[in-house]
Amino acid sequence: MKVLIFDPDHRGHHLQFVRILADALSNSGFDVVAGIGKPARESAEGKVHLADINPRITLDDSLESPPLDGILKNAKFRLAQFNHTLANHRVDHAFIPYGDGLIQLMGMKMSGRFYKDLPIEALIFHGGRKETWKGRAVDQVHNYLFRRSPCKRIHFLSPFAYDSAIHSGMKEKFRVMPEPVEAFPTRDSVAARQKLGIDAKGKILGCMGMITAQKNVDRLIDAFLACKTSPDNRLLLVGRQDTVVMAKLDSLNPNQRDRIIELNRYVENETFLNAIVASDVVSIPYKNRGASSGILVRAIQVGKTVITDEGGLLGWQTRHFDLGATCNVHHHDSFKSAIANCLNSNAKPAPNLFREKLVNFHSTDNFCRSWMELLNNNGPSLNNFQAPISWDSVIAG
Repeated sequence: MKVLIFDPDHRGHHLQFVRILADALSNSGFDVVAGIGKPARESAEGKVHLADINPRITLDDSLESPPLDGILKNAKFRLAQFNHTLANHRVDHAFIPYGDGLIQLMGMKMSGRFYKDLPIEALIFHGGRKETWKGRAVDQVHNYLFRRSPCKRIHFLSPFAYDSAIHSGMKEKFRVMPEPVEAFPTRDSVAARQKLGIDAKGKILGCMGMITAQKNVDRLIDAFLACKTSPDNRLLLVGRQDTVVMAKLDSLNPNQRDRIIELNRYVENETFLNAIVASDVVSIPYKNRGASSGILVRAIQVGKTVITDEGGLLGWQTRHFDLGATCNVHHHDSFKSAIANCLNSNAKPAPNLFREKLVNFHSTDNFCRSWMELLNNNGPSLNNFQAPISWDSVIAG
């Protein structure tokens, strides 16, 4: 049986998803074609995730990276490339690990008849805009297009988007997808700090990924420096900084700047994971974020306390699973108090069965089983296949 994984995007987490799924399918005996872009294969992320891919997997790198100047233009470009790839490879099942825009466009075009003999599964990264009336209205439009799309199953990274979709009908078509967590190079904080060249004194408040004002990192810097905590405690910023954050850092006096550790660059995955392990507390300061966070998923895998905004999906998860502290990241005193409370606490996160269920849900194994469930049910039965852990069972307690 021949299957296609289609994702011409070059971002690292997209290529990671392609690699994990391709390996799992190939190891289960499927003939796998991975349709990616040549720029993606040649990118720094591609060299990490695709360099030693199983030679049994066919890499079709003839695709071009989609344009970034407009959602509709991007989706039309990917749809044309998807159809082109299907014309070049006769497959029995198709996976689209990044379906945002593309799946809605399929729903607009009444394209079901073109794919009536091809089961398609897609993953949606965004959605779940609960915080505003306008956001909820936008989700309803997307849900209508999801229902009309030719996909047999649509997975969501955001449980908020999933909740919105299932309330619009056709619950059997929708699932929450785990975000896979790769193996950490070390889970020992002292070893991780040594790898990063950080000394062992004090506690570290970490912030990784986008180091931007959009993510409120400028507010994080102000709140950290203002809170009453040990002068040995430091703020670790890992990732490329935007001009606002760089200006904020340049405005600090030398004593303040000395309390901030900066890795202002694209960091390889090992460094990224070591930064999480080296931190005592991880801050993810997006405001009212409806999308999921790979940083949160990784932080809880190694037992780290997290600080998130009180709104959105991240705030709900932090409270529901007792993952750390929530605050109003746009309110200086609220943010400052949350940081101080977490850094000044000497208590380790208490054992929490609820949190462990969330950790087990977000495993690489469960990610693969979630993708392969429909294939197993509607195609050749896989030997010793175990049904995936469902999101509904996780939140049921």
